[in-house]
Amino acid sequence: MDSPEKKLEFVRRVHERTSRRDPTGLELVDPDVEWDTSAYPFPDLAGVYHGHQGVARFWSAWHANWAIDEYRMEEFIETGDEVVVGTRGTGRGRDGIEVEVHFYAAWKIRDGKLARLRMYADLESALEAARLTR
Repeated sequence: MDSPEKKLEFVRRVHERTSRRDPTGLELVDPDVEWDTSAYPFPDLAGVYHGHQGVARFWSAWHANWAIDEYRMEEFIETGDEVVVGTRGTGRGRDGIEVEVHFYAAWKIRDGKLARLRMYADLESALEAARLTR
């Protein structure tokens, strides 16, 4: 998975499938994945999730708290074996309040699978994390 285009398409597939809780999404995720949202201020969701069960727990908690109508991947920066993706989502919180979330995630892809995902509120933090862990 050398080209930036292939990496971007991979990120889109993983995000699309896992966020829908499509079981085929986990085929794209390493069984020992680390899904880290501890640096992003998600109420009731910040933490580090491990493995396929952790990814499923994250998305179950996400869908219990948020009804996101649309995700848009707006920015894509390749940093060696990691990519940083800026995403914006719009929808409603559990009380029906309209929300817009914007986050950056550093995605580490290894052997054609997502090995680690780390979420941040700002681009600088995501880039720093991706560059420091090459």
